[in-house]
Amino acid sequence: MNFELRITESARLDISDSILYYSEISNSLLLDYTIQLNELLLKIQSNPEIYQKKYKEIRIAFFRKFPFGVHFLLEGNCINVFRVLHVKRLYS
Repeated sequence: MNFELRITESARLDISDSILYYSEISNSLLLDYTIQLNELLLKIQSNPEIYQKKYKEIRIAFFRKFPFGVHFLLEGNCINVFRVLHVKRLYS
């Protein structure tokens, strides 16, 4: 099944914040972060059901190296990514 990946404005802002943070620390960290984010989004899109439901219907896919999780909902053939949060951050 082909899944459509939609990234909400909240998730885009989360990603922008993370990119800004890592760009101020190191170009290599920034590159690693963006590569892992893209790989994770592709993995979610290809098989979203491998990720366990954590909060009701919300699934979270965690980065390998960075302390972030991609929070998403699977609705039919659509994947709605609504946050990309640091693991210690609460929903806001």
